[in-house]
Amino acid sequence: MKIKFIDIIIVLIILGVLLIQMSVPRQLSPNGVYPNLIFSVASVFLLAGNLRLASIWILIGGILLDLLSPYRFGWITISFIFGIAPLYYLTAKVLRDSSLPVVFVSIFVSSLLAEVLIEVFFETGINWVPLLCALENSLFSIPLYLIIKSYMKKTEPIKI
Repeated sequence: MKIKFIDIIIVLIILGVLLIQMSVPRQLSPNGVYPNLIFSVASVFLLAGNLRLASIWILIGGILLDLLSPYRFGWITISFIFGIAPLYYLTAKVLRDSSLPVVFVSIFVSSLLAEVLIEVFFETGINWVPLLCALENSLFSIPLYLIIKSYMKKTEPIKI
C-alpha cells in the first residue's frame, strides 16, 4: 500500500493537535479537567461519516498520547477504541442524520466511557473529572462538527 501525500498531512495535523493538547489546555484548566482534542476530533469525523479518518485519529493519536504518557503503553489507545466503539455502532445502526443534541449526547457518552476507562487503567480512582472532561469534549465537538460536516461528504457507508 502506497503512502499518499494526504496521509502525511493528516499525521502532521495530528501532531499539531497533540502538541496543542499537551501544552495549552493544561495551563488553562482547573484541576486537570481539559478536553481530549484527539478523541473529540476522531468522534466528529466518525459522526460526519468518515470512518477512515476517525480510525487514523484514534490509532495514531492514541499511540502518540501513549508514548507521552508515564503510564503503561497502550492504555490510552485501548480506552479510545472502547470509547468510540459505541459511537461507531450508533453511527452505523441508529443515527442516519445527526442533529446537534444527538451529536452532543453521543460524544458525551463515548467520551465519558473513554475517560472512565482511562481513570480505571491508571488507577487514579473514579471521581468527577471524567464527567467534566466528557462535558468539555462534547462542548468542543459541536462547533468542530458543524465545520467538518459542512466541508465533508460521507465518503464511505459504515456497515457492521
